[in-house]
Amino acid sequence: MIEKRTYKTYSDEFKKEAVALVTEQGYSVAEAAQSLGVRTNLLYKWKDKLESQAKGIVLDPDERAELKKLRAENKRLKVEKEILKKASALLAQDILLDLNSWKKRPKKGITPEELELQGMAKRLFKDSRQSLGSRELAKALQKNGFPISREKTRRLMKTLGLVVTQRRAYKVTTKRNLTHRVADNLIKMDFNPTRINQVWAGDITYLKTPQGWLYLSIVMDLYSRRIIGWALSERMTVELVMKSLQQAYPRAGFGKYQSG
Repeated sequence: MIEKRTYKTYSDEFKKEAVALVTEQGYSVAEAAQSLGVRTNLLYKWKDKLESQAKGIVLDPDERAELKKLRAENKRLKVEKEILKKASALLAQDILLDLNSWKKRPKKGITPEELELQGMAKRLFKDSRQSLGSRELAKALQKNGFPISREKTRRLMKTLGLVVTQRRAYKVTTKRNLTHRVADNLIKMDFNPTRINQVWAGDITYLKTPQGWLYLSIVMDLYSRRIIGWALSERMTVELVMKSLQQAYPRAGFGKYQSG
């Protein structure tokens, strides 16, 4: 009885990380395929498919072959142009030979386990919004089952080009002038009005965003408990409060706000 031939399947994440070895880390397709134990033509298919998906196009086999040929030709022309800029025609051939030898140098092998580690490191770093340093990234990787030291994590971050993005820290920009008069308390702690637009309340808070700290000013109608005006600014100023009031007036049915 002839046994049915089985084929090894690979996850989409594995295919993505395998292609990243070529597109992000300088491996040739043959070197990456050999390190991971997959066929070279299979890795080429994964690479072409991901590139096509990124561009939102799908090519037929003839178009794919023509595109591959054009890319190779374009790459060759770029190399020749760069060589001609740096040397005479006599030296260009020697430089091209040296360049080809450099391109064919053996890459350091990478195992499927190391590829999985790289994929996890990139996902954790992205989820942190590029804020994890080597110490915290090492801890996060260890929690996910990867026994790795901080020193190895530092080298891994360098290999993957993971650079921490420093965010602007919160800083107090406004201080109360104690000589200013405090406004009269007209509500007298009665926060349950009997009709809409009878009593409004306002507040200012600050929010941490990818762009840094921002101040949020809001205006609420205490009867409906609805936010009828809001505004954002990098500074806590009178203008910030006025913008939230200017938005509240027409939303409450009073028309455009008129100062004074």
